[in-house]
Amino acid sequence: MNFTSQRIAGSTSFHPNSPMVQKNDTIRATSPSYRHYQKYIKAYTIMNDFQQLSREIDSIKSRNKKVEADKAWETSLSKKVLIATLTYFVIVLFFSITNLGKPFINAIVPTLGFVLSTLSIQVFKKLWTKHLYRDKDKT
Repeated sequence: MNFTSQRIAGSTSFHPNSPMVQKNDTIRATSPSYRHYQKYIKAYTIMNDFQQLSREIDSIKSRNKKVEADKAWETSLSKKVLIATLTYFVIVLFFSITNLGKPFINAIVPTLGFVLSTLSIQVFKKLWTKHLYRDKDKT
């Protein structure tokens, strides 16, 4: 059965590995069904590429949201207050265990020192970035 009679017989499926295609490459290259098949494969490949890019973009967007949330937490007042509070209670606990006098009042000084040192780090970081940091791409 040749390609024309196979098509006339009602075969609507076309597969590049079918015996008819393997038998005669000339028919395969010039047949309207094969050209249609090639267009279908090209469109399918483009759609798969588009879907893959779309998934990658969604992944990047979700990662960026997480990074933005992490940065917001790192610079938030809530974090600073939480660190100061936890530091204060750890020092109070330490002073209480070691029987140092007035742990609740004496814990204020080291806590303030810690908080001031951590707050001033941001100032020094900005100065360092502005004046001392050299971008490796620019040098």
